[in-house]
Amino acid sequence: MQNKFVRPCRITAILPSNTLYPRIASKIVAMALYSSFSKSIYPAILPIAACFLCHTEAVWAGEPATLKVTGAEKTDKTNKLRTRAEDCYQRSFLLEDRGDLHGALSEATAAIKICPRLIRYHVRRADIFEQLGMYREANSEYKRALNMVPSPGIEAEREYFHRAEAYYRLKNYPGAQASLFEATKRGFKTHRVYRLIGKIAFKQGQYKKSIHYLDLAIKAKPTPTSFLYKSRCYRAQSMFQKSLESLNQAEACGVATPSVIIEKALVLYRLKRISESKKVYLRWRAERDRDYLLYPDWKSFVHYCETDQKIDYYGRLIKLSRKNNAAPLYERAILNFDLARYHGAAKEMEQYLTMTSWKGRGGVSAACYANIGYRLSGRSERAQTLDEKAVSRLNKNVWPYPVYLFLRKSLSSKELLSRARTNQQLTVANFFIGLVQLLHGKDKEAMVSQQKALDLQEIGLDEYALAEAEFHRLKHRLSLSKKK
Repeated sequence: MQNKFVRPCRITAILPSNTLYPRIASKIVAMALYSSFSKSIYPAILPIAACFLCHTEAVWAGEPATLKVTGAEKTDKTNKLRTRAEDCYQRSFLLEDRGDLHGALSEATAAIKICPRLIRYHVRRADIFEQLGMYREANSEYKRALNMVPSPGIEAEREYFHRAEAYYRLKNYPGAQASLFEATKRGFKTHRVYRLIGKIAFKQGQYKKSIHYLDLAIKAKPTPTSFLYKSRCYRAQSMFQKSLESLNQAEACGVATPSVIIEKALVLYRLKRISESKKVYLRWRAERDRDYLLYPDWKSFVHYCETDQKIDYYGRLIKLSRKNNAAPLYERAILNFDLARYHGAAKEMEQYLTMTSWKGRGGVSAACYANIGYRLSGRSERAQTLDEKAVSRLNKNVWPYPVYLFLRKSLSSKELLSRARTNQQLTVANFFIGLVQLLHGKDKEAMVSQQKALDLQEIGLDEYALAEAEFHRLKHRLSLSKKK
């Protein structure tokens, strides 16, 4: 029977915060209120329990207890969380420098769990995904970062800069420029901002503008990366001696990065200083333990240098043709594919399709390369958009249209091989089957497929040369995994 002296009530008391008393007192209050039904002695201790409550309201009659925290306490807790997240963020860079990318990924993920709304932590994790070759995950993370808007007062200017980095990595240069404008408008004008503006200009082929902003970055703070991109601007204009001078300045900044060293080996090769180039290459090779899949030996590096020279040659042809001749664009895309520059190759193949109105055998081949190139570089959405156009535009009666159907998952690999009538068609089929296996992480199967393409000895085909390049990359990757 209910005690007639006890009524539903709200009890509020005050005590210094950040103690264990609120929880203890709440239990005592609950006992006191419960015991009131049985007329025990517990109601007598109710005032004592109330005195122990700290910013706590214990509500009888079914209302849940809540914890009142002052504004100062909230700020203190937020600052501690941000400090922890920033520690994780900085540790990710230290682990990356030691070659532990998986450890760096764990730290970046920990930072996101603590402060999920800070853009730079997502950009950091995306960057590590990219270095691990997890392009699909990297792109998703960059897009996640772009879904966030920097909050006023929480390092908004810095967050806008990292937002620009995400746009840059996704090849959205207008978006990157807009975010950089917001960062500079808020007073964020560091060497990193000038350097990113220079890198964007370089990607857009605006070499003079790029050099101007890279010089501003160097003036603010000389870094190997700024000198590296300045060197690339000069190399793109065939000014190899100036390119080499910039690389020497990059090395003078401190510890030369592997990117600077391999760029120097390439420039020396283009200057016909072969013995010096080889020494620099071997120096780079000795320092790298995980990032030389593209050119694991001197022979493959020479192939890279020669291919890079051909790319420059076709680039000059494209400028001279003023978009009236699509053939050089197709050839340059094939060369980029040879060097595993899948996104660049896919983009150029899509431009080729636009210039040729998707016509003929070349149109079907270009669509195949664009599809697999976008997918290998983690841009499946772009491949799907391309597929929607291809359905109504491609000539379905010519080879390699069955290859395109295979890439769209409308044919199995067995069905594709059954439709190949000649050795040339079998070479093409095996090459693309190997690329799809590579896409799904089946390196051993991909290597077998590329070997089948090579065994047919159709040396004059583009796909034969590309199969050879992929085979050697896969062979080296598998040898590294066995060592581990």
